[in-house]
Amino acid sequence: MQASARLGSSVGPVALNLAASGFSAPATRIDPLSLWTFDATDTRERGFNAQLSARYRVNRNLIAVVGGEFGGQNMGTVGVEGRRELTRLLPPDEGAQPGDEPETETVGTLTWRAGVRAGQDVLGVTGGVSYAAESGLNLGLDALVGPKTFGITGSVDAGELLGPGSSVRLYAAYEPWRTASTPLRAGIAATRPLGSGEVGLNVSGGRTPDGQTGYGARLTYRLPLGEDSTP
Repeated sequence: MQASARLGSSVGPVALNLAASGFSAPATRIDPLSLWTFDATDTRERGFNAQLSARYRVNRNLIAVVGGEFGGQNMGTVGVEGRRELTRLLPPDEGAQPGDEPETETVGTLTWRAGVRAGQDVLGVTGGVSYAAESGLNLGLDALVGPKTFGITGSVDAGELLGPGSSVRLYAAYEPWRTASTPLRAGIAATRPLGSGEVGLNVSGGRTPDGQTGYGARLTYRLPLGEDSTP
């Protein structure tokens, strides 16, 4: 059995988020592939988890973040996030005059992150960067480095690589500092419209905290119900 709740609110430039969950059975009983997801899954037989975060918008492109995780592995984080729109110059119009401001268009957004993570069996500085292109391509890379701690995660969202309405995501995570989740995880997930529904493929695997290697695959087909498909 699993139960979860999520709350969020904002007051001026501050946004608060609280998420809590409790479970009396391992996550693999519901989803055998949950061990290998990009976001770390609690592998305990039973317990609870809570996440609290506060985000303060310093200005349009800079945000200060404070958060905490409690349950399987207690820890806290503090850091900053920034973003910058990437643009390129457009060829001048035929009627452009000398001295006119050059026209630009946005080609993507670059986001960076930096901070500190400290808690149960973990202490280190964090850093990461993400790139989101107008085409739908998204790249992300994050690292954690400390005196006795190291971890790195990365993901690629290829957008509609397989055609309109499709999605392709490739990810990998190596986080040996985690004590309640699988430290090594990797996988690929893809979806594509097929007929009136959607077909999906998920292949993932990794290594558990006790050193065992595992992998799995899932093929799904989702068909919407209760929708009127009459032209």
